[in-house]
Amino acid sequence: MSILPLRDKNGVVTHFAAIERDVTESKERELELDEMSRHDALSDLLNRRAFDQLLEDAFAKFQDTGEVFSVLAIDIDHFKSVNDQYGHHCGDQAICKVAEICKKVFNTSGSVGRTGGEEFSILIPNKDASGAALMAEHLRRNIEAASVITEKGAIRITTSIGVSEVVISDTKPLDLMLRADKALYTAKHNGRNQVREFEPETSICDLA
Repeated sequence: MSILPLRDKNGVVTHFAAIERDVTESKERELELDEMSRHDALSDLLNRRAFDQLLEDAFAKFQDTGEVFSVLAIDIDHFKSVNDQYGHHCGDQAICKVAEICKKVFNTSGSVGRTGGEEFSILIPNKDASGAALMAEHLRRNIEAASVITEKGAIRITTSIGVSEVVISDTKPLDLMLRADKALYTAKHNGRNQVREFEPETSICDLA
């Protein structure tokens, strides 16, 4: 609300006028735009920037309180072949199907982001790697049981998933994500469609 003085012809203030502006619609639009900037347009999951911010926040909380968390690094198997054989539209359908299942499985227990073309990341609070791996296996089975329907028939979707938990020696969130990516690479190298926890004896430098 703004209050403005009203003057007579001699410049003397004789009245005050109160002007009230309705900012509700403007605020709602501002919040809507902020929400859109945090989400991936195709999958409606958190985008890379928003997921990285959540990861930063979780890591800062871990440093302050010791509250453990884990991350999953997920990749759709043979995604390039899906695009090449069925077209990019079917590839988009596969991404949306995986996103839908991720949101359903981790509805209240984790934060899901699309962090690359066919890549997803999930932050799971209050779970060590073993607990997160059990949830990842449940997710993998749900995705494996699903399919994308196309004009050429149903496409079977599978995923490879890497798991890692935050540890006291981590100096930044990237350390955790590198380990999850390494575990993902191991899952893909060993035949795909499986969950792998990071093995500590494998150096992060191997990813370079």
